[in-house]
Amino acid sequence: MSHSSQNTRYSLLRRAIDLNDDHAWNELNKHYERFIYYILHQLNVSSSDIDDLAQQTLIILMRDLPKYDRERARFRTWLKQVIRSTALMHFRQRESQQVKMNKFAGDAQLSQQDQTTDIDQYIEEEWETYVTNVAMKRVRKEYRGQAIEVFELGLQGISAQQIAQRTGLTISSVYTLRKRVKRSLFLEVQAVIHELEG
Repeated sequence: MSHSSQNTRYSLLRRAIDLNDDHAWNELNKHYERFIYYILHQLNVSSSDIDDLAQQTLIILMRDLPKYDRERARFRTWLKQVIRSTALMHFRQRESQQVKMNKFAGDAQLSQQDQTTDIDQYIEEEWETYVTNVAMKRVRKEYRGQAIEVFELGLQGISAQQIAQRTGLTISSVYTLRKRVKRSLFLEVQAVIHELEG
């Protein structure tokens, strides 16, 4: 990955805060729109409401982005608050959805604070999964041959010896490929975090 590419990714959030930079906003929007839709879907927002709610979340995001202060909180913490507030407002307006919220609260009688904590934790876990998936998609473009296959077999708990037998590689090659892909994934995760959180 070139230095200029890293710099572009790192500065994406900062550039998007300047709403005159349409390219940066569109790129940021592309990333977060997928994540917002995914979270709302996982929160069991009905299919008839999900588009409107996602757009509402994105509008709030665009409106309030210039107010974001990276000294006070990470961007994903701030984004999480926007998604949570929008979702909770939606569920309050649709009392029938309260039953679906129980999977996050565990008890319909739990306080609003308890519900908020559960949703926050859920969004945080999904954020980590999302970032890893974005990074892995980029890593797959970097490698040819059996490197990705070897890495993914390792993730499934298959031993290096078994992977070597399956792929026809030496055990030493299996370890080397796994280490290379793991290192690339780590670097890409960091790049994605910098890109999306500034």
